[in-house]
Amino acid sequence: MDTVSEPSARTTTRAGNGKVPTATINTLGNILSACVNSSSPASTPCAFLFLVATPSGGAATETLTIAVDIALNPARHVSAIYGLAPASPPFQPTLSSVPADFTIGIDYNLGVPAALPGYIAIDGSGNVWITNRPSQHSFGVSDSIIKLDPLGQVLSGATGFTNAGFVNLPEGLAIDDTGAVWVANTSSTVLKLKNDGTNAPGFPFFGGNYPQAIALDKSGRAWVTNFGASGAGNTITVLTSGGSLVSTFTPTNFAGAQGIAIDSFNNVWVAGQNTSNLVEIASDFTYKSGTTGYSGGGLTNPSGVVIDANQNVWAANSFYGNGSASLSEFTNGGTAITNTSGYPVSTRGFLNLITMDGAGTVWGAVCGPNCVGSNAQDSISHTAADGTLLNSPGFLNPALASPQAIAVDGSGNLWVGNTASGTVTEIVGVAVPVKTPIQAALKTNLIAQRP
Repeated sequence: MDTVSEPSARTTTRAGNGKVPTATINTLGNILSACVNSSSPASTPCAFLFLVATPSGGAATETLTIAVDIALNPARHVSAIYGLAPASPPFQPTLSSVPADFTIGIDYNLGVPAALPGYIAIDGSGNVWITNRPSQHSFGVSDSIIKLDPLGQVLSGATGFTNAGFVNLPEGLAIDDTGAVWVANTSSTVLKLKNDGTNAPGFPFFGGNYPQAIALDKSGRAWVTNFGASGAGNTITVLTSGGSLVSTFTPTNFAGAQGIAIDSFNNVWVAGQNTSNLVEIASDFTYKSGTTGYSGGGLTNPSGVVIDANQNVWAANSFYGNGSASLSEFTNGGTAITNTSGYPVSTRGFLNLITMDGAGTVWGAVCGPNCVGSNAQDSISHTAADGTLLNSPGFLNPALASPQAIAVDGSGNLWVGNTASGTVTEIVGVAVPVKTPIQAALKTNLIAQRP
């Protein structure tokens, strides 16, 4: 067999703005080296590696498969796998103790002062778009939209796309199948940017009441939730692709309009955070849920909303008081699938935004100490299609710092926005790839499915 030895892993990405978890990568290299440097796949080091690192039902007989298995199951048998490193490891530096998991998290500096990442969306070329609103906490800095290439290199310059000041307190973000980027500014405007970051003709749209989230339907219309400056907002604005107002909806018994998603039938689902309900609006602008919406199923202060391949609707419940995050699931007809407790995703933390991968599993960014106080951890939750929690207490990658935004790209990487550090972390290869952007998946009936 061929042997492996130095050189060790890079410490930064090629563009220089990404911090690579060198010690973790070296440790995994050392673990694999014990088998690679042995006499044959039937050797004792290989036998132990295949035994502890192969997931249930697997049949690995070589190290490449094992490396992929560990990447896809980074929290499985961590202590046993860590213990397989040789006494004299070839790669340095290495981890000095057993990690919480073997996730590979590359942490990217966004290249702008006092960055405060918000929403994240992925375009059809795999570029990563991020809303950045540092003016919320820092004086004299400009809000912007930041664009990274698939390898994390900043493409939006040293200030981001500010669009002559029209990017002002950006929050929600959506990308259409032409590559245009829609931005909800909580300063009560909506922007549409070309893929090069310049304003599209006809924008900004001036209107709304603290716009929060955006979703794009099959016909290209943009649906924007209006949260209201005091959380009393209960409207949804609909715009044409050119920025003209189509309609404004005002459901009753509905306040704090927050997350929004569109199913394959072109029905629009909106979370009422302050009334703990979901409103469903058909493409012909009629209320399928009635004006008072759907409730139950553990739905409590819902925030992010996603649709699965069966057109079921999932909502992230943000419990401000006790920090017990959960998910609620409803059929496409509005019947609660979850019980009164929902699906728990962590013992303590704030769950704001969620995303769904190509296997129909739900990923959430759970903000710990800085959001709900002590006895909490920053983590990434992973929930199966049947509501089973796939990792507890969640992936605890050390790069996470008050995570809230989350998205999956076409290679199965998770992109997570860290509000405490002002960085974006790429968790490599843990999810199943999806078609991007979401509107393109919607049009091709590939929501929550592999491309």
